[in-house]
Amino acid sequence: MLFQIIFATTSFAQMGIGTTTPDNSSMLDIRSTSKGFLAPRMTTAQRNAIISPANGLVVYDTDLSSLYFFNGTVWSAIGSQGGATRTNYVLVKSEADFPTPAAGVITLDSQTLYEINGTVILNNSINLNGAYVIGVDTNEDKLVRVGGTIFSGNNGGSIRNLVLSAPGGQVFNINASSGTDKTLVFQNSIVANSGSVGTLSNFFMIFSNVIQFSGNTNGITYNNITKCLLSNQGWFPDNSGTFEKLTGNFLLIQKVGGFAEVPAGATGLDVTGISGISVSAMMQSVEYSGAGTRVAGNSPWPGFNFTKIWHVDGSGIPVEKDDVASGNIFYNGPIATGF
Repeated sequence: MLFQIIFATTSFAQMGIGTTTPDNSSMLDIRSTSKGFLAPRMTTAQRNAIISPANGLVVYDTDLSSLYFFNGTVWSAIGSQGGATRTNYVLVKSEADFPTPAAGVITLDSQTLYEINGTVILNNSINLNGAYVIGVDTNEDKLVRVGGTIFSGNNGGSIRNLVLSAPGGQVFNINASSGTDKTLVFQNSIVANSGSVGTLSNFFMIFSNVIQFSGNTNGITYNNITKCLLSNQGWFPDNSGTFEKLTGNFLLIQKVGGFAEVPAGATGLDVTGISGISVSAMMQSVEYSGAGTRVAGNSPWPGFNFTKIWHVDGSGIPVEKDDVASGNIFYNGPIATGF
């Protein structure tokens, strides 16, 4: 073997390990079907301490569990698209990756994307502050707060592809200050095993889409929302309390798709606390089932749940819309021609 290495170096300036015919384009050709290449392993501090690293130098960072190469200027993880990294991005594997909390609240950097990787246990609540909090695997990327609130403060933001769980606590307690920029986008997520889903108040707009609720002791209250848009909310029968409650004043309400399996002792939707709806309210293609109170309504007419501003057409509750409205006309007098 020693002779072969010396011969390859002097005759061809090439080396082959596991092969006697290294590729013509390579200085070193390693081949195996049962073993791999093991790069030098070191911590991040040790990697950064390398003096004058050569352009192309490769090491394995044991702190970050990734191969890194030096591109002549900075160290970059292999697979990071040629060393390019996105701005306003934070990978979150623990609470320590968030900004430092103050008075029990983590205030996120506005317009920054925080990607949750795995289960992150929180000891402080989060003020979204216009940031984006996302996961990649909805079932595996989780924010968990035991006995406290996950999201608080007075600002909205965007939450996507996460499991949110607050055993003995609440997921939301946000009272947004008035303004057209106060919005909350909540999509493709699971809220599970929480003391309460919580309260969202005084938003200009809430858009909640494809959310699964399971194992929560109490539901969510939407209070004084200008535009309340709820799409494909799925409430399983292991929830209890009041699933959804609407209180205060609204410009418009739209609730489309989804289901609520309401067990005995629970309430699916409570609209008794609505003070006013200035434009319209619509509930379409929502399926209600179960032995509980499906809708706690405020209709002045027996057998119905909603006031006349609502358009309601779903399953498991009465249809309430103009197409099915009926009435009687009592007229005492002569019938004129063409009447």
